[in-house]
Amino acid sequence: MSDSNRRAALDEKRSFPRVSANCHLAWRAMDEAGQLERLAEKNDAVMNNISGGGICFTNPVEVERGRMLALEVELPGFPMAVISMGKVVWCRPSSERSGAFDVGVEFWWIGWKDEEAQNQIRRFITDSLRRDG
Repeated sequence: MSDSNRRAALDEKRSFPRVSANCHLAWRAMDEAGQLERLAEKNDAVMNNISGGGICFTNPVEVERGRMLALEVELPGFPMAVISMGKVVWCRPSSERSGAFDVGVEFWWIGWKDEEAQNQIRRFITDSLRRDG
């Protein structure tokens, strides 16, 4: 199966459409009780894509599968960062950045500082899909 056929088959299995965008993302590891680890530094990464179900980002270091993360994503056109909590479902060497890792995170919770932010993220994804489609 060619790479394009594999990607098409994967896209068909996805529950949520993906929107590609290179944006700044910061994350911190959480412990088993869901608390930010006391010694965990804030890590900077680059978001590759986002959907209603999760996010993929490129990170300079490997992140353990199953690890819970607190995320802050700076999406274009948003006055504030989108905050979320998610579980690392996969981590593999990046095909585009040597020495880096692509990390797939499933959202467990997404929050905003005001009610309008949820409408903004919905518009961002919808508008992005219209441009790409």
